[in-house]
Amino acid sequence: MISDFLAGLGSYGKALSLTARLGLWKYWLLPGLIGFVIGIGSFSAAWFGGAGVGSQLVDWYPWDRGAEFFSRAAPWLTRILILIFTVLVFKHILLVVVSPFMSMLSEQVEAHYVDVQPRPFSWSRAGREMIRGLRIALRNLWRELLIVLLLTLLSFFGPLAIVTGTLIFLVQSYYAGFGNFDFSLERKFTVRETVRFVRSSRGSATANGLVFLLLISTVVGILVAPAWSTIAAAIEVERIQAKQHGLY
Repeated sequence: MISDFLAGLGSYGKALSLTARLGLWKYWLLPGLIGFVIGIGSFSAAWFGGAGVGSQLVDWYPWDRGAEFFSRAAPWLTRILILIFTVLVFKHILLVVVSPFMSMLSEQVEAHYVDVQPRPFSWSRAGREMIRGLRIALRNLWRELLIVLLLTLLSFFGPLAIVTGTLIFLVQSYYAGFGNFDFSLERKFTVRETVRFVRSSRGSATANGLVFLLLISTVVGILVAPAWSTIAAAIEVERIQAKQHGLY
């Protein structure tokens, strides 16, 4: 698992080299701009919406004691909670929306390694890919939310907070990497087969998602995260499959 994790990190360097060699830069711009718009919109809505929810809670506060403190704390508390939820959901929304573009990009990478002809774009294909992406996202989201909730509850036990905080980030990384891997796996496997493949390659998927999350946590990173992570994931899928067939 550690070797796969390191390979997953290293694939990001290979992705830049392959992008330059194959001239894939044109695939970076539009998904990056889409991600930027979705990110700004999502986090702005969470920030201002959180303040509104907090103000509503202040109006519902039934006691005089502690009312002043609650009126100050509630808007910030609700902002933080809604922002945390937005972070969990945002990556899944992003992966679904850009899935048609990322599928085309991953196919370009696959064609570099094996003798396949990239398919032309079609709206019907884009629709199928978005439906599959939504199915994967919903499956992963509820599992991720459940695990994060359990780990968050454990974090209230003092010394466990440091460990659970790290585990929460790794869980999110795994599911982000899962989404990036699926852009390459959707042409080859059913959803059930994809789940088995990613589980058997969780180290690589986690590494891919870890870098993806670090990128989307910055303004500039959102512009490059979709394409960069997709190419890195496609490289890893080809490496893993070659290894499974004794070719690596």
